Amino acid sequence: MSIARLPARAFPRLIALSCVLGLAAIALMVWSVADPRPLQVILAMSIGQVLGTLSLAIFAFVVIADLRRTRLALAQKPEVTSE
Repeated sequence: MSIARLPARAFPRLIALSCVLGLAAIALMVWSVADPRPLQVILAMSIGQVLGTLSLAIFAFVVIADLRRTRLALAQKPEVTSE
């Protein structure tokens, strides 16, 4: 599926998913700081990093898709000249 075909109504859902993943990653990091046993630190550094990176990737995808959609819409819009 190309970015141009992605429905605009999917963007808020993807942003919400990105926020939830980011908050989960932060929760794991805080948990490892509050209870610094080896298992918690390993979980935070592995799973937390994956969730945080996925959150950033989804957010960047939505931003780029929205910019591209706007650019394509402006390119297809006929120019109005005032005479």
